[in-house]
Amino acid sequence: MKKGITIITQLAIWAAVAFISCSSAPINDESMNNFTHRGFINDDCFQTVITESPDKDTGGLVEQRESAFLKAKVGCPETAINDLVEYICAKNIHADKPGENQPAINPVPARQKIEASVRRYIQYGYIAEEYYREDYSVVLVYRIRKSGLRRDIDSIECK
Repeated sequence: MKKGITIITQLAIWAAVAFISCSSAPINDESMNNFTHRGFINDDCFQTVITESPDKDTGGLVEQRESAFLKAKVGCPETAINDLVEYICAKNIHADKPGENQPAINPVPARQKIEASVRRYIQYGYIAEEYYREDYSVVLVYRIRKSGLRRDIDSIECK
């Protein structure tokens, strides 16, 4: 009888251990809900925000929202590329002189080379969020998510 209770107790303990070990705690990353920030929101995700107004000659509410959405959607990859290029240039310029607040201005060939380097990351991009304003303009939150993205982008030099 005593042996039967011990086996049941051990089974209950092992079941509890298995249950606890299989559960996971949610990741508390408040930045994933920040839809206004442009730049890295963590080491694996770069975010840009695109705002577009509808065409003036569109009709009602639905047409205006659709017009704004389509314009913004087409512009997402290029806006993300431009933001990544600005990030790289600003990081490299300010790395040389950290105390100075200078604009990220680089020669066109250097920017084109950087743009070609970051263009390959667009395949990891997606529209994370969309919302509309009272004037029927749209705001799209576009994210590029790839494991080690910040490390990859930080390794690109602005020369």
